[in-house]
Amino acid sequence: MATNENQDIDLSHVFEKLKNVFKGVLVVIYRFVRFLMRNVAILGVLLIAGVLLGFLWQRFHKPNYESEIIIQSNLESAKYLYETVELLDAKINQRDTVFLQNLGLYKKSDGLLVKKIEIEPVIQLKNLLEEYRQFDDGQVMTMLENIDGGKGFFESESLTWDYKFHTLNIILSSEASELTLHKILLFLEDNEELQKLRNIEIKNLHERRKANNYTIAQIDTLLKNINKSLVSSGASGGQMLISAGDGFDLPETLQNKSGLLTTNALIDRQLLGLQSLVYVVNNPELIERQTLLGTTIISVPFILIFLFILYHIGKRFYLTVQGYANKDQI
Repeated sequence: MATNENQDIDLSHVFEKLKNVFKGVLVVIYRFVRFLMRNVAILGVLLIAGVLLGFLWQRFHKPNYESEIIIQSNLESAKYLYETVELLDAKINQRDTVFLQNLGLYKKSDGLLVKKIEIEPVIQLKNLLEEYRQFDDGQVMTMLENIDGGKGFFESESLTWDYKFHTLNIILSSEASELTLHKILLFLEDNEELQKLRNIEIKNLHERRKANNYTIAQIDTLLKNINKSLVSSGASGGQMLISAGDGFDLPETLQNKSGLLTTNALIDRQLLGLQSLVYVVNNPELIERQTLLGTTIISVPFILIFLFILYHIGKRFYLTVQGYANKDQI
């Protein structure tokens, strides 16, 4: 019986505590509402003033920009691209004005035109699987064991070089323009050895395409001659047969022509991508960068009201502590 009575006393004590906490919350809410009602005029003035200040800020303050450029790395140049972007970002952080001015990314009147630049791979599993298709299972497992586990699996450095497409994330100043993006791309293009390899690759592709066109023309001529021969001999549709003994296989010849046409289409796509060492896939634009404050017309009034309320909370806290201190002195 004594145990049950103690439990009843404990529960009633807990409920009493919860009741007091609930009352305390209601009192705080009541006092806060009264505070707002007493200062509604001041809060209204702060709201209007904040809207005006936010409007003027947006009107006369030029925002920074950001841009996203999707690029295709050619000639296994991904490692070079990442090292070059890291170099450029380091120069920006160091504010190496001489280096950046030579690139056209710094002006004495406007300051740094680029605030930050980063590069990351566009993860495409299909291209990755095609890249590793040439290796057997043992070789693939060996390469996977050497992958850096500190990052995500597909973002690891060992796999980064194998991705075909990459994204440049750039933060620019308010004085930057699309010309600034062009100058960044020119800097990435500035590699004499890779440009030589690009020219050699273009020349080889043109020669392959020329040889394929010559073979296709020969096949077309052969087919025309066969057609003329059949017409001159008066063969009907059911008699248009070619003997295997002639050493000519019509289906295989047509298949070879189709394969050459497909190869030429792939060569055309490769030539398109090789127009530059760093081929831009998308149409990059300058977009106004969103800050933590967001739209100043909305954020500035709330900031002013928050500071006003914070001031009164601090003042009340100070007076309460001062009252406790005075009691202790008495």
